[in-house]
Amino acid sequence: MRRDGAHDVTPTPLVIKRGGFFGNGQKVTCCTISLNVCAFLFLGTSITAITASIGLREDAAKNLRPKRTAAYDELVTEWTGTHLPRFQAKWTGADAFAIPNVTVSRGAGANAGATGGILTADTGGALVVETDTEDAIGTLPDPENDYLRYDSGLVLKARVLRFHDSRWATESDTFTLTVGDGDDAVSFDGIAAYKCDVFDDPNPGGDAHGSYKSDPLHLTKITIVMDEALSDGRFVVDGTLPKCALEYSFLISPAAYSYGDSDLAREEALAYCDSVANTPPSQDADLEIVIRSPRDPYVGAPAIAESHDPRAGTPRSIDGCARDFGETSDELRKRAYQMMTFGTGEDPGAVPPAIAAILCLATSWYLWRRRAKLKEEERQNVARLCAQTMQMQTQMQMHQMQQGQPPLPHQSPMV
Repeated sequence: MRRDGAHDVTPTPLVIKRGGFFGNGQKVTCCTISLNVCAFLFLGTSITAITASIGLREDAAKNLRPKRTAAYDELVTEWTGTHLPRFQAKWTGADAFAIPNVTVSRGAGANAGATGGILTADTGGALVVETDTEDAIGTLPDPENDYLRYDSGLVLKARVLRFHDSRWATESDTFTLTVGDGDDAVSFDGIAAYKCDVFDDPNPGGDAHGSYKSDPLHLTKITIVMDEALSDGRFVVDGTLPKCALEYSFLISPAAYSYGDSDLAREEALAYCDSVANTPPSQDADLEIVIRSPRDPYVGAPAIAESHDPRAGTPRSIDGCARDFGETSDELRKRAYQMMTFGTGEDPGAVPPAIAAILCLATSWYLWRRRAKLKEEERQNVARLCAQTMQMQTQMQMHQMQQGQPPLPHQSPMV
């Protein structure tokens, strides 16, 4: 207070802290961070889906299946035109070979009533000539119509009735198969009538880090390749079984185990195999023994199915024993589109790329609008406060002038 009784008024600058004074700053920052995260997720999802799709499209462009089917068609042409007539003459002509005997010597652990012994015309499982059955015409599992078929062939076939009997467990030890008699006989040792495979499942279909499967398998078919090069009346077979000679079936249900600990999953899978080792099969099953020419297209199909495999030598390499020549170009393109749109389908908990992209875009749009709104509110608040400050300063100046004092200097809020 001065001596004349008037009061000194010293204006104090008003400092407005942007983003903190009105409480919108943290919200704006959170929106910005969320937008960046959404952009990152959208970019990552898009890159992953596009990369996978491009890989499938490249596979389609490489035309791997046509190369395989062309190679198989060559086998069929040579078989039907040259090798099949010769093979038929050896077993159905005037100078045909005598049908050989087949001997099955069961393993030491087989039940006393298990089927075995010599299979001849006097038994129920003799070798017979077939020319028009699915085995004879080499029917493949591949369902497509882009490779050659043939409606006549020839195989020698025997069927061991009730080789697997539902009354007792199939032996876990191996047995011996012998084709022919005397000096011309050839034996195949170490054939497993039953086995239980434990392997890592690459597609567990869940979030577990470790997944193992147990596959109890019973032998239901053996393919033997005959050496038809000799024509002196002797029956001679190759000393080894061909590729994919042993075919197994599920007569006991398989099991799968998925845990966060892969060691625990493997132990459970092994324990399951041990628990079903002495379990009888769920049904009776025969054992088929098929003798083919080494030039039979069915024998050459596995090697062709595995050819031109870019993943050869990896856990995801092609299994030629399936005798499937792979997806067609149209199927690969369709799967690429589905992967881009709906995801792989291997993990039911995964969000498809298209849905993830839509969610990210929608969230980004909402956050962008929210941030713009918050900034506009902040701008309006600042403008309103500035107007209020200017009005207050004007009133103070008028008051000073009314008191006969010099006007106060103009003060603007410090933003």
